[in-house]
Amino acid sequence: MTLSMRYADYLHSLRGRENDPVSLRLLLAPFGVIDAPPGEDEFLLIGHFIDALGESDEIGDMIDAAIVIDIAEDLGVSLSGANRYPAVG
Repeated sequence: MTLSMRYADYLHSLRGRENDPVSLRLLLAPFGVIDAPPGEDEFLLIGHFIDALGESDEIGDMIDAAIVIDIAEDLGVSLSGANRYPAVG
């Protein structure tokens, strides 16, 4: 599990997936989270999430899973049934 990573590395991990539907499982995979819900948002794409990351005041040189979850939640991604602090591998 990675507690945090460079913002540029996180963006690199999402490269090529900009048109994929957002899911917490996909957004948290770079951190080694293995127990995130697999459900996808049918209207929100990874590209929208990346745009929101770029506009966030929470983002500096580093990013962590808690920031990713907070931004996803702000965008309306449903966290119902999701453990706020999912298991990691």
